[in-house]
Parts: sequence; C-alpha cells; structure tokens
Amino acid sequence: VIAAEQAQLAAYKCPAAPVVLLRKYLSQERWVGALDGCLIFEDDKVQYPLSTRTPVRAEPDSDAELLSLGSLFLVVSLQDRYEGFATPQVLTSLSAKKIRSLHVAALSKYLLGRSSTCELLVPGTKAKEVPNPVPSPLSTAVLGAARAGEIPFRPPLLDEELQMLPGQVAADSSESNEDASSTEQFSEKESSDDDEEESDDDEDEDEE
Repeated sequence: VIAAEQAQLAAYKCPAAPVVLLRKYLSQERWVGALDGCLIFEDDKVQYPLSTRTPVRAEPDSDAELLSLGSLFLVVSLQDRYEGFATPQVLTSLSAKKIRSLHVAALSKYLLGRSSTCELLVPGTKAKEVPNPVPSPLSTAVLGAARAGEIPFRPPLLDEELQMLPGQVAADSSESNEDASSTEQFSEKESSDDDEEESDDDEDEDEE
C-alpha cells in the first residue's frame, strides 16, 4: 500500500508542483485550505507542509530567500488586507515570511491566474536550487472533514501540468546580461586579433 501511494505521489514531488496546484485551484475556484501545518489540495488528495520552499523568491534578486508555501497562501488569502492582517502570530502559524508590500499585488494576481508571470519566480536555470517538496496523501478522515461527502471531487491535475510553472523564464536578466557581455568581449577580442594579423601582413608587404 505504501509503495503504491509513493508511486502516485511521484509527480507531486517536482519543485513546481505546490505552486502549480495552488495557482490552478485558486484560478478555478477550487477549495484549498490549511490544516495541522499542511496545505490541502483535496481534489488531488495530497497535502504539503506549509514550510515547503517554493520556486518563488522574496525579491527579484537571484540570491533572495525562497518563499514558503505558507507565505504564498497567506498573500493570496489576504490580498489587499495583507499589510494590516499579516501579523507575527499569523505568519508563524502558517510558517510564512512577511513579504514587502510592493510585491503583494503582483504575486496575488499571478497566483489567482490573472497574470501570466511574476518577477519573483525562480528562473529555469536556478530550478535545481529549489528543494524537492515532500507531499503526503490525504487520509480518509481529512477528506471527510473537508468535503463531508456532499460535493463530488474534480479531476486531479495531469502529471505534465505539475512540472511546468507558468510564466517561468529560462534565466535571470542578470544572467542574460552576463552572457551578452561575455559574447561582446569575445567578439572584441576576435576583432582585435584580426586587426593585429592584418597589421603584420602589411608590415611583411612593406619589407618586400
């Protein structure tokens, strides 16, 4: 039984999966909630610890701290009430970090599916720096308490959906600028070498 459960959870262990699930559930108005230190996605019968690190950063900087799943859930739950209600007690209860107010609106729009991207997303080249999440299956008791057996479950997300974070860019702009700079310097060196060769050829012709 345990082996079968782990096999079913394999696709949910991708770093992008918790954010993909949160965004999909919110944009489709599916129920999602926190219980006993975990965020529950009942249609997929899976839960993640609120402390799970996600491929979303606190700042656009490449070395910024990764936000927890609880941090994202709190932002999108409070939205324009975030500044007034994201108290230290609430943050602690959800394993959340306080996010700067200038990022709240953009992050909320992204998580609600109203924006196609967000500057806080970790780029594809940095994806390996995000730890793999540790999902666990929802127990029958939890499912019963959340759903009470009255509302039918909707289909779970497809495996390929869980692996693709919408709006994720290939690389940071700083990385792109570094690559462009390196290419430029290499081109300048090649040009300089060509000029030196031409100068040597001219000198040889003068000697003849």
